[in-house]
Amino acid sequence: MLSGGRQEAKGGYNLSKGNFTVSNAAGVDYVTRKNYISVYEPVKAGAIAYPRDGIAPLTVYFTDTSSGPVNVWEWTFGDGGISVLQHPTHTYVTAGVYTVSLTVMTSAESAILLGGSDSVIYTNYITAAKAPPQVDFIGTPRSGDAPLDAQFTSIVTGDVTSYAWAFGDGGVASAPNPTHTYTGAGSFSVTLVVTGPGGTAQADKPGYITVSSGGHRVYLPLVLRN
Repeated sequence: MLSGGRQEAKGGYNLSKGNFTVSNAAGVDYVTRKNYISVYEPVKAGAIAYPRDGIAPLTVYFTDTSSGPVNVWEWTFGDGGISVLQHPTHTYVTAGVYTVSLTVMTSAESAILLGGSDSVIYTNYITAAKAPPQVDFIGTPRSGDAPLDAQFTSIVTGDVTSYAWAFGDGGVASAPNPTHTYTGAGSFSVTLVVTGPGGTAQADKPGYITVSSGGHRVYLPLVLRN
C-alpha cells in the first residue's frame, strides 16, 4: 500500500531524492515527501586540559573538543567536583592523581536532530603534587668556649618525613631539634636537609658557630708595698 491509500501495482519502482514513483502498464504515479529522510552527525566526546600536573592547589583549564550537535556537557573531575560548562576551570586542592570524564549529548528540548550521547574517560589524567617543604633553623648559643653545647631548632613549612643535620665538625644528627657539643675550637658551618612527600629542601649557614679554645686563666698575687 502506498501513502495516500493507493494499492501497490505490479511494475517498476523508483525512489530518488524523496520522490517515490511507481509505474505499470496502466500508467505512472508518484508522490514526493520533502525532508522525509534525516541524516545527522552523531556526537563524539573529546577534551584537553592544561596544565595536567603541578603543585596543589592546582588550577586546570579544560577545553571541550567534542564534535557533532552538542549542547549538553557533564564533567567529573575525579575529586568530587563536577561542571556543566563547555570549557570549565577546576582547582585541585588536595595532592593526588585524578581521572576525568566528559559526557556530551544533544538535549531533546532544543535539538532539531538528536545526535545521541557519548562519553570519554581520561584515566589518571591530572596529577596534583604536594609542595616541597621550606626549611630554616636557629642555634643557640652561637659562640663560646669549648666544649660548647649548642641547641638547634628546625623551622619547617610543609610535610617533612626526615631530617639530616651536619654540624661542620663531622657530627651529624637526624632529630628535628638536636643538641650538639663542639669539643674543639673553630668556625663551623651548619647544614640541615629535610625530605618530605613533595621533595627536599636545604638550609646552609656558613661559619654559623664559633668556638674558642678557652685556655687557663692565671691569677697573680697582689703585692702591697709600703
